[in-house]
Amino acid sequence: MSPLKASWLAELIITWWGPRYDCTALHEIITKQMGELTLKDTLTGLLVPAFDVRNPGTFLFSSFHKVLIRDQQLKDICIATTAAPTYFRPYCIIWPPIDSKTTDPHQIEKDTYELIDGGIAANNPSLHAIWNIVMRTRQRQRENTAAGHPDHVLNLKDCIVISVGTGGAVRKQGYTAEECGKWGAIGWLKNGSYNPLIDMLTHANAKLIYTTTAFLFHLQGCEGNFLRIEPSEEHNKALKPMDDTSTENMHNLIRVGKDLLEAPLSRIDFTKGVWKHEHILQGDTTNKQGGSTSYNETKETQTNEKELERFAKILSEERKKRLENQKMEGQVKAPEAPREEA
Repeated sequence: MSPLKASWLAELIITWWGPRYDCTALHEIITKQMGELTLKDTLTGLLVPAFDVRNPGTFLFSSFHKVLIRDQQLKDICIATTAAPTYFRPYCIIWPPIDSKTTDPHQIEKDTYELIDGGIAANNPSLHAIWNIVMRTRQRQRENTAAGHPDHVLNLKDCIVISVGTGGAVRKQGYTAEECGKWGAIGWLKNGSYNPLIDMLTHANAKLIYTTTAFLFHLQGCEGNFLRIEPSEEHNKALKPMDDTSTENMHNLIRVGKDLLEAPLSRIDFTKGVWKHEHILQGDTTNKQGGSTSYNETKETQTNEKELERFAKILSEERKKRLENQKMEGQVKAPEAPREEA
């Protein structure tokens, strides 16, 4: 996909007064790939955010939502959640489809969603995912109580969250107060290839969310159940704007991905409010003096790749356990992928 063909002046005007890209080709590809599949056809539960510009607020496409949302077609969800402002036009979803003869304005108001990129409000959807689990747990509590079974209280020790930041192009030298002080509305919205105000808002939102999520796990003594992989400042400075599809930038993205796998695992030190590398202490007993034990300790740096492998083993064991429980309870006749994942 390439920018709308026009002279540089026309392109500048289009950028300011309309979407930078024509969505036709993108919509055709998504429609072809997704076909008639709906949210309830996915192999596991999904939670996909979008933002409703008509009734401002986050709109969540959830596998565990009411039936109407679960019947939503995947092609519409993909188009809506990627409709980034200034790049693509918003996407309107009417559900259930309204007959052209319908004139009831209340029905139209209720079932019409004017959606844009979910990153506007949920650039990091970790807390939304946790909230969904909480709501499902409460629903199960009500069902268990009605059936005479004991309640199950949600504990984050039973949850795993893997949060992967995409990073973003930032100006290498950042901005100064003197420089920002000269900007008007246009300067805050557009500065060369960058969008200062939008970049600042999305970075601030993402940082607040993953810090809060990490703190929730910390409070319950299970920080090891939360993994945040975030491109470093140096990685962000090496990246170009997100619509740069040049070979150089594609190779850059691959390199950053490999670097992140090999990067040391980091967690927040809440006593100082900073990220620190995680180490594994290993040692052998060398001697005992007066009842105390002395060790020769070596620090092995834990990497994101090793941590992902640890999480994969936990999830694999959980899946085996669930399938075994289903067999024992006679709920299934053959192994099937569970539709709901904690």
